Amino acid sequence: MLNQVAQDIAITVSDIIGHGVLVTDEKGIIIGCDDVSRLGVCHTPSLEVMKSGKPLATTEAEASKMPGVKPGFTLPIILAEEVVGSIAIAGDPDEVKKFGLLVQKQAEIMLREQALMQQNMLREKALRDLSESIASFDPARGNETMILLQGEELGYDLKLCHIALNVELRSYVGEQVGSTMRRVLDRLKDTFHHPKNVFCPLNSFSASAFLVNDYKLDDEKLETHICELCRSCVNLLSKEGIDIAIGVGRSARNVGELAESYRKAREALSLGQKICPNDERCFSASNFIMECALASIPLNKQRDLVDQVLGKFANRPDFSELIETFRAWCEHSFKTNEAAKSLSLHRNSLLYRLKKLESITGLSPWNFKDCMKLAIAIFLKSLGPT
Repeated sequence: MLNQVAQDIAITVSDIIGHGVLVTDEKGIIIGCDDVSRLGVCHTPSLEVMKSGKPLATTEAEASKMPGVKPGFTLPIILAEEVVGSIAIAGDPDEVKKFGLLVQKQAEIMLREQALMQQNMLREKALRDLSESIASFDPARGNETMILLQGEELGYDLKLCHIALNVELRSYVGEQVGSTMRRVLDRLKDTFHHPKNVFCPLNSFSASAFLVNDYKLDDEKLETHICELCRSCVNLLSKEGIDIAIGVGRSARNVGELAESYRKAREALSLGQKICPNDERCFSASNFIMECALASIPLNKQRDLVDQVLGKFANRPDFSELIETFRAWCEHSFKTNEAAKSLSLHRNSLLYRLKKLESITGLSPWNFKDCMKLAIAIFLKSLGPT
């Protein structure tokens, strides 16, 4: 670990005190120095310092008898009560000795920070691996016990988790993406504050969560409540200039269902951002059952259906206008007046557009089967790959 930060320690401390500084490993080999020509050389005074655990002054006369050694003051670097290396200050021992404690503590602080950073990175990787294990789990082929043990090693009981979230960072201002994602996770932890909830950073722009049902709600009410809390979290972050979207999975009772909950949360997040209004940021899998089923159709079959139903109509300049009219009509339960009002149209204008749609496609919006064909083709086209 010392090898990774030794040069940073030597340069930083040298800049602070204005004297040459070197850092050795536990074998006395110089691994960090403001004078890079000294790297890889054994620093003899460090061997005695690390053996005794006490500082040592080296006079000019003493240094002249040791190859590659300069007069100065050498101190042990101690981490967790273990000597892991040494740090030496070049110069008149009586003059540089006053920097001894400062130099030693600065080196140890930087080393502890590095250790903590590495520990956090390892934990984040372990959480990412856990999330991936859950996401890919198949009860017919996988071993649930192994995933439960994987969770236990991180301090979590996955049997308590009953619903999954998938979170995506859409945009942010003012910070680096890593710092922003940590703020997102902190806000999620504040919103869902049960200590047994599992939060897993996946990459710089996404995260997952597996939540405990500490609200004592049935499945349907739990999903609704989680969505409300997610919207609250989204709104709070938006005030800080951070735009996120969240997919909420179905309720689960075991690891197999939790894996499916995560996959459904991911599907809902992906589909929701494509087909929902731009201001919507929370997408519940329960509201996308049909859409998820349609999206799972092989792409070649999706393309065939879109081509057969919409054909060259998709290239017409009035395509978007007619599709918007048809969608409004469907969303208002085929009530002409309400649909026309939502589009700020006269009802006759709306009827004219629907008849025009019928004449172009050969499908009647007033016929159930034709209406379904149109609705499905329009939805599949909105997904993009087709």
